[in-house]
Order: sequence, then C-alpha cells, then structure tokens
Amino acid sequence: YEGGGLLFFQKNCNGDVVAKKNHLIFMIIIDLQYFGTVECISTLINATHLNFYTAKAWKKGCGLNRMWVAGSNNVISLTVPLVGGRAVKQPAGAVRISYATDWQRIHWRTLHDCYRKAPWFNEYAPTLEQLYQQRVERLVDWNRLCTEWALKALGLNSVILTEIAANADTAEFGTCNRQPVCSPPHHYPVYYQVFADRLGFVGNLSIVVLIFCEGPQALAYLQKIAAYVNTRSNAILPKENP
Repeated sequence: YEGGGLLFFQKNCNGDVVAKKNHLIFMIIIDLQYFGTVECISTLINATHLNFYTAKAWKKGCGLNRMWVAGSNNVISLTVPLVGGRAVKQPAGAVRISYATDWQRIHWRTLHDCYRKAPWFNEYAPTLEQLYQQRVERLVDWNRLCTEWALKALGLNSVILTEIAANADTAEFGTCNRQPVCSPPHHYPVYYQVFADRLGFVGNLSIVVLIFCEGPQALAYLQKIAAYVNTRSNAILPKENP
C-alpha cells in the first residue's frame, strides 16, 4: 500500500473480497533494547506491529542489555547482567539474565534517586517500580516488558509485539542510534533535564528519561525525532539553522 502500510482484506457476506480502509498495518522489525534510546523508540511510534526475531545470533557489544540515563555528575550506563557474561554465544532468544546480583533493585534505586525531582516522575514511577519487581529468565522477555511499559506510557497501547522464532538473516532491520550524545546535533531538540545545569543537555538518553521529564509531551518530542530519522533514511539531511 502506498505509504509503506498494508491494507487488511477480508470477505464480506457475499463472498467478495473487500479492503478494510481503517485497518492499515505498519509492521517494523526491531531488536528489543532495554528501555531503548529516544531515537530508537521514535522509529516505532507509527507502527501497529513490532516483530522481533529471537533466532539471530547474539552479538557482543550490541547494547541490547544496556540503558543510558543522566546522573548528577555524568552519564550512567545501566546494564542487565547476563549468564555467561560478555562471552555469550547463542541465539538472542536464548540469552538469560543473571540474578547473582540484585541488579533490579540497583537500577530502580538509580532511577529513583536521579529522577525523583523530574516533573512527571510521580505519575509514572509506581508502575515502573512494579516492573522492576518482576523476574523473568530471558533478556528478550525483560526487554519486551520494558518496551511495552514505554509504549503504554506514551499512549501507544494498541501496538502489537510478536516474537518470531525464525532465521532473520534476510530480514531488514531498522537502524537507530543506541548511544547518548553529549554534544547533540540540532535534530535532538532540547527538553528539560534534571541535571542540565551540571552536564548540559544530553541527547538520545533512554526513553524513561524523556517520559519522566516530558510526560504527555514525550510523544510529540518523538515525532520531531522521527521526522529527522525519516529524512536521514532517505539521504536528505535537514538544513542547518542560520
């Protein structure tokens, strides 16, 4: 369908095949990240279906078990520990979380201590704290829970996430920046951040940071980022501001 979607077809009572115009499907293939960066989440906001493959090989340094937040003195990397550590060699869907340390308590306390003064922290903190009390075996299941929480907080409740246990060698995965940007280019608009007076504005942090700081306006911010990502994918860069 023009515009990148798919029309949903079904038979009516007469047996004729008709197109349901109100059922436009936008399907995206993604790698589920632990509370993905703002840019990564911006690529998902127009999707109705998100497919993630679990048979593809786990790649060292892929960053899917890491999220980025700003602390009082520097940018903090919160990493989910894995069984086998950095030497993991197996399909992504088989990568298991290690609970040798109480990493969930540590991560939640870090978010609480860093962002309890953010404008919208109290609105979203209760459900996020509950999430950090859930214990799952696979990293992909944890990342799915985190992605679902973020989408719900953004008001994108109807997005369907589907795990596909198949080879993804020929699948075309979306690309996005999974790293924070301390000297952000103009396509990361400035929004209020708790430690901006100490660190300056840090672009492309975890979606959790944006939600705590912008609340209901977070989706509008993501739409601005998505507009840039779309032009970049078409090799059309926006003009610099004079």
